[in-house]
Amino acid sequence: MRFLPAFAAVAVAFTHSAAAQAGAAAPAPPAAGPAAPAPTAGASGTADAYVPAAPVWAACSGVALRELECAEVEVPLDHAEPEGRKIKIAVSRKKATAPAGEYRGILLTNPGGPGASGLDAPNTWFRGKGAEAVAGYDIIGFAPRGVAPSKPALSCDRNYERSPEPDPVPSGAAALKTLWKRASGYAAACGKRFGWLLPYLDTASTARDMDAIRAALKQPKLSYMGISYGTYLGAVYGTLFPDRVNRMVLDSVVRPSGVWYQANFDQNAAMEGRIHDFFQWTAKHHGTFRLGRTAAAVRAKYAVVRARLKASPVEKAIGAKELDDILMKTSYTHSVWSLVAESLSAKYLRNENNALAMAFFMSSIGKFGENGQSDNGIAMYLAVECADTRWPRDWATWRKDTLRSLRRAPIATWSNTWMNAPCAFWPASARNGNPVRIKGDGLKSALLVQSTKDGPTPYAGAVETLRLIPAARLVLEDGGGEHGVSYTGNACVDAHVTAYLRDGTLPAAKVTRCAARSAPRPDSPGLGR
Repeated sequence: MRFLPAFAAVAVAFTHSAAAQAGAAAPAPPAAGPAAPAPTAGASGTADAYVPAAPVWAACSGVALRELECAEVEVPLDHAEPEGRKIKIAVSRKKATAPAGEYRGILLTNPGGPGASGLDAPNTWFRGKGAEAVAGYDIIGFAPRGVAPSKPALSCDRNYERSPEPDPVPSGAAALKTLWKRASGYAAACGKRFGWLLPYLDTASTARDMDAIRAALKQPKLSYMGISYGTYLGAVYGTLFPDRVNRMVLDSVVRPSGVWYQANFDQNAAMEGRIHDFFQWTAKHHGTFRLGRTAAAVRAKYAVVRARLKASPVEKAIGAKELDDILMKTSYTHSVWSLVAESLSAKYLRNENNALAMAFFMSSIGKFGENGQSDNGIAMYLAVECADTRWPRDWATWRKDTLRSLRRAPIATWSNTWMNAPCAFWPASARNGNPVRIKGDGLKSALLVQSTKDGPTPYAGAVETLRLIPAARLVLEDGGGEHGVSYTGNACVDAHVTAYLRDGTLPAAKVTRCAARSAPRPDSPGLGR
């Protein structure tokens, strides 16, 4: 599944606005000194010597980017060949609002995916206390290499995710063969259209792009906040350029040693557990949704609705796979539980489709990348994960691991297997064979944020990363299952994130526990936070 925080994708879409507007621009900060000397080469190749031209800022277009400035930063396709072919990274900026004496430099952001654009992050992430925390920063969003509107934007087959998609649960050998062939075909299409680009869409290259953005902005250091996949990107940057990091927040943490084949199987059980929580919550509110008084009863109703949609997709668009996608969103955030429960109830009891259509729209946010006819989102998800490491090429290995996963995660497993299966055929193998080995001992500080029941990035990822970054501290939402915790409603968590970003103050204890938020009321709109 995509490592994409729910609050960045869902809440923004359903508010139909770009969220908080920027305040008045701060006085220009003091000119930064020269860039720090290039560090010793990290695990991804030679050290960077390329310094791009300063970006030419102009007003962004589009409501989601209102009051932001946008520009492009030109970077090498291959950072080991800085004078070679160039590509362009789209960047956005929200200027600091604090007085010049409180200027803290730049804060880069990444929302995860991989394959998600972070251009709107300066507008959407830091609400309420968050605005106070980042007032001293120029907040920088960017669309990672290959992600629209950076240039080029990867697209392989615009029909690949067109709804309704094939049922991911194979009904027999023939269906299984068809699904395996479908994955192979998509990988081949990517190689045919963008074979020259695919080897350079790895996480380490994006981390080097981040450093190029820092250099273009003439800043000696950067601060960073990454969510979901963005935590791995941040950890890679901190490994390659530890002396160039000021402050770093990693929220909903990827387990580095699982990248990426094992990480996706790890997700299955964690997401299934969170789906079970949703079924239990729905059963608790049987008086509202009328789907049964036990989690098992609700699960059975889900299976009935799924079978109906497989036989007769709604509007020839919402079939079994699309219902699975809707259900998966309940493992990202409980803010959508009421909407998803209502969509199941309306379809099961009254054969009504309005709530289901709304839930389908919610589940599709971020799926298509630049527009509804683009496969940029899935293409870049695969391109990054397939390029970061070597994947098994034989179905026997995938079959064995899928069957093992099915015992613990019968709902989540098949969808996740087929989502990642193109990596078995990917035409661009990892150039270095293995992911960057995370070494955080050069970082002066970092703040990790995690909910203990997170589905997409299980709790073990934060535990492992805490060990790999000795100077880090971990703030837990204990008993919570939100994916993307910061500035989404937990005052205890937000206070620690604010203290760190604003003042550099970390919690005294290695691990700090904050109580989880209460589950939503059944009459909540379920339209984001």
